[in-house]
Amino acid sequence: MRPAALLDGLAALTGWPADGLLVGNGSNELLHATILASAAVGGRVLTVQPSFPLYDRLCRLLGAELVGVPLDARLAFDSDLIRREIARTEPSLVVICNPNNPTGSVIAPDGLEAILDDYKGIVLVDEAYYEFSDGSFRAFLDRHDNLLLLRTFSKAMSLAGIRVGYLLGAPTLVGEISKAKLPFTLNLLSC
Repeated sequence: MRPAALLDGLAALTGWPADGLLVGNGSNELLHATILASAAVGGRVLTVQPSFPLYDRLCRLLGAELVGVPLDARLAFDSDLIRREIARTEPSLVVICNPNNPTGSVIAPDGLEAILDDYKGIVLVDEAYYEFSDGSFRAFLDRHDNLLLLRTFSKAMSLAGIRVGYLLGAPTLVGEISKAKLPFTLNLLSC
C-alpha cells in the first residue's frame, strides 16, 4: 500500500516531492530501515554521545558498529571533531539528532554544511524535536543528495500513539531505504 494521500499531504507541508518521502510506523521503523540499508552486518554508524539510545540498540541488533563522538564540555556539538572521526573511522552512516535527545543541543548550520561537504556517505538528521528549535535543515536537501531528514508526528503534533514517522531525502536514496522497510506497516487509521 502506498499511502498516497498522506504522502501528498506531507509533500505539501514540507515542500518536498512525494517520491522523496517515505512514511513508516513511527520514525523508529524508518531509522531501522536506514541502518539496515546502509550499515547492517559490519558497517559503522557514527553519532554523538550522549544521544538517543535507540541508535546504539539498533546497531547492536543489526550487527553494525556504533562510533560515538562525545559532545564538548558544554554538551555542544563539535563539528570539527565529528569530521575528524568521520575521516578516521569511515562510517557507512552518520546520525545527528538535532535538537539532540537528551541534551537539547543543536548543531550549527555551518557545522552540518561542512560535514555534508566533506562526507559523501549518508547523513541522517533526526529532527524528531525540530519544531521546538530554531528550525529544520529542510533547505539543505536541495544541495545535498546524501542528506536524510527523519521526523515524527509523536512530539510537536502530540500523536505518539498514532505511530507515524516520515523520512525526506533525494528520491533515489529514499527508494533504496524503502527496500529495507517492511511493506504494509502503516495502517489505514494512521494514514
